[in-house]
Amino acid sequence: MTCLSLFFAAIPTLAASFAEAADLEFDEAAKLRPIQPYENTWAQFGYQEGQRVPAPSPSISEVLETVTVDGRRCVKRVQTTTQQGLDIYGEILLDAKTFEPVLIHREMKGLPPSAQLPEGMSAYTRWEFDGMDYTRVTKNSSGDLVKVERKLAAPMFEGGTLGLLIARLPLKRGYHTEIPVVMSLGFSPDLVKYRLVVRVTGTKEYLAHGKELRPWVVEVDWLDWDSKEVTSPGGEGESGGAYYVLTHPPKGVPYVLRYANNSVLIDYALFESGG
Repeated sequence: MTCLSLFFAAIPTLAASFAEAADLEFDEAAKLRPIQPYENTWAQFGYQEGQRVPAPSPSISEVLETVTVDGRRCVKRVQTTTQQGLDIYGEILLDAKTFEPVLIHREMKGLPPSAQLPEGMSAYTRWEFDGMDYTRVTKNSSGDLVKVERKLAAPMFEGGTLGLLIARLPLKRGYHTEIPVVMSLGFSPDLVKYRLVVRVTGTKEYLAHGKELRPWVVEVDWLDWDSKEVTSPGGEGESGGAYYVLTHPPKGVPYVLRYANNSVLIDYALFESGG
């Protein structure tokens, strides 16, 4: 899983789950609680058998704010990190009420002109949404912008900000729903689609800044949009993972304290929690 796709177990009763929970839709999301701005730095680790691997990956800085774009109130999330001398920039704009995607922008900054990326990767991609229609903008080897018009298969939320959307939901033990999402992975110029099975399994103690917090533990199964089979955005063998979510975080604390699956742990960087 790429660190810029910050917030991402097959269940034995998937068929029953499809019958019991309808997809979350934009008009429902518009009725949910608003998201408050914050700034944070994340630490990303390997995770094996429930334990952190000692050496962390580069930290990830995140800024969440509310902005107005062309008269539309939006939530703007920017994540930045530095890897191998390159500044990695990721920006996502969502409608502040519905969380409908407005923009996804991913870019490698500082890439030498002579650098050759692996086939199928783009150092600069923007996806600009207008309902289910979107425009993909990439840069070719000469630096020229190339635009392609595309259309989503259905109304979808943005998967990289899934944790923020979950934090807006009326979470309680046993709560579950399904969420259709679209997202970018790594630096591929192609978007991928999933149907997510989201369920709350309980709470867990988490200590931060000397304060004891009890985030909801929200497990997620990623289902391929077309086959509906369990998969993972992180690659073969990676589980769907769990989000540790606060619906009303203290000032300065992010909504998502932790994301963990069977190989990756992304944690609130100033954490003091055990386990």
